Amino acid sequence: MGDKTTIAKDFIDLGKEGKDRHAPHQAAAEPGPSTSVAKVAARNPLQIIEDDLVNLMKANAKLSDQLEKEREQSYKQMKKVLLSLLPVLDGFDALFYNLKARETDLELQTKLLAGNFRTVRRKLSLSLERAGVVPMEVTLGSLASPFLHEVAETKPAPGVKDGTILEVIQTGYFWNDEIIRHPLVVTAKKSQEGEHG
Repeated sequence: MGDKTTIAKDFIDLGKEGKDRHAPHQAAAEPGPSTSVAKVAARNPLQIIEDDLVNLMKANAKLSDQLEKEREQSYKQMKKVLLSLLPVLDGFDALFYNLKARETDLELQTKLLAGNFRTVRRKLSLSLERAGVVPMEVTLGSLASPFLHEVAETKPAPGVKDGTILEVIQTGYFWNDEIIRHPLVVTAKKSQEGEHG
C-alpha cells in the first residue's frame, strides 16, 4: 500500500516539474501583444493628433488634385461641344441671308419652311444662351482690336482710318467671360493713292 502511495506521489511531482519547465517559454511568448499595446499607449497624444492631421491634409490635397483634373476635363469637353454647335448657327444665318435676298420670288411653301428653320435656330440659340454662350457685339466703324477681333480681310476705304471695322463676316461668341470664338471682320486700309499722296 505504501509503495502505491509513493509511486502516485512521484508521478504528481513529475507532472509539476514538466509544467514548471515549460512555463518560462510560454511566459516569454505571451508578452508580444501586450508590449505592442503598451507602445501605442505610450505615444504622445499630441503626436497622434499631429499625425492624423498630416494624413488628413495629404488626403485632402490628393482629392483636390483629382477634382481639379476632372473639372478641367469636363471644361474641355463642354467647350468642344459648344464650338461644334456654332457652325450650325452660321449655317442657319447664311440660309436666312440668301432667302432674304430672294424673298419676293419665294413660294409660300418655301416661306413656311424658312419659318420652321427660324424656330429651330431660335431654340438652339436659347439653349446656348442658357449654357452661357452669347454673341459678341461688334460696332461697325469702331477700330478692330487684336484681343477681340480676327481680321479676315482688309479693303481700301478712302477717308476711313486704318483698322476700322467695315463688315462682320462671322459672329463671335462669349462663353461666360471667355471668348470661345473671335468675330471675323473686314477692316479698312489706306489705298495706294492715299499712301503716295
